[in-house]
Amino acid sequence: MQKRVLVMWAEEASPNFGVRVLARGLIDGLPRDWELRFASHRSPLESGALSLKRLLLAALIPWHPTRRELASYDLILDVGEGDSFASIYGLKRFGKMIASKMAAGLSRSTLVLCPQTLGPWDAGIATWAARLATRRAVQVWARDSQSTARARKAGIQGLQQATDLVFAVNEPPPLEDEGKSGTTYDLLLNVSGLLWNPNSHVDHLIYRSIIRDVITDASERGLVTGLLVHVSAKGSADDDRAIASLLADEIHALDVIAPDHLDELRGVVSRAGLLVGSRMHACLNAISLGVPAIALAYSDKFRPLFEDLGYDGVIDLRAVESHFRLDLDGAIGSEALRSSAQAARDEGRRRVDRFLTKVGEA
Repeated sequence: MQKRVLVMWAEEASPNFGVRVLARGLIDGLPRDWELRFASHRSPLESGALSLKRLLLAALIPWHPTRRELASYDLILDVGEGDSFASIYGLKRFGKMIASKMAAGLSRSTLVLCPQTLGPWDAGIATWAARLATRRAVQVWARDSQSTARARKAGIQGLQQATDLVFAVNEPPPLEDEGKSGTTYDLLLNVSGLLWNPNSHVDHLIYRSIIRDVITDASERGLVTGLLVHVSAKGSADDDRAIASLLADEIHALDVIAPDHLDELRGVVSRAGLLVGSRMHACLNAISLGVPAIALAYSDKFRPLFEDLGYDGVIDLRAVESHFRLDLDGAIGSEALRSSAQAARDEGRRRVDRFLTKVGEA
């Protein structure tokens, strides 16, 4: 049966492929006759942009145009950009996440929170707001066990656990063997602009040292190495492309791979021997294709998600010393690591299929 479905906080054209893959997982995973519309920071509703002011008014005023528009959908799926339903990213973003859920729930459309990181909420009032905002959701899905435990402690009802929506994305079509996107790389390295520059997560100088050591080791081993851009936000400190270009200028043997489309990115990843990445979804794209990955993690969202899938390729950058050096010898060509990635892919698909079935029932 055709249904009108609004997907909030995911978009197909985001400069961040992590946000794109969340939208694509729903497109590929949900029934073909469902009519999906996406709304996020760059994708407004018909009634206007998803500004904090508009969402707050929609939550408070029953006859507000945005509330009426939300009520016109059979189902509202809240993706929360994967990890934005937390108070640690600032009051404005958290306020949008809270107000949008309240407005959707009060619209009397069926509201489902798709698999995402739930929390952390760093104060009692933030926990109370999260509990209030999810009260009218018929299903609340965590994508990892730590989120489940945190939300349960907060008193959030209707909790279920799946995994990331990347495991619902279809296999990429074959790439044409032309240009960099057609190259088979021994090593794909995703360098994060967020971590390369001074930041609140990790010591950026240690991070730079680790990345340069990986490049040096790969060069000494004669590995075909590519720098994979996962966030392309020109002019922003968060941009991966500028850092990849900087490194490629230093070492001319490196290719910069900056895909235009998700299928292109996943096609390149599917042919790689190993991916080392600091963007979580760069690593998850690899695992979802059965390709080994080593995640250079900068937050708590990485390890529980990977461990839930039975995959242990996570290094917490917050705990490493200045002399840390990644052991490429133990990873490149490791059959054990590849088997672990394939097992994690299969487990991820099983978990996300359960979510998709339950959404159909909603």
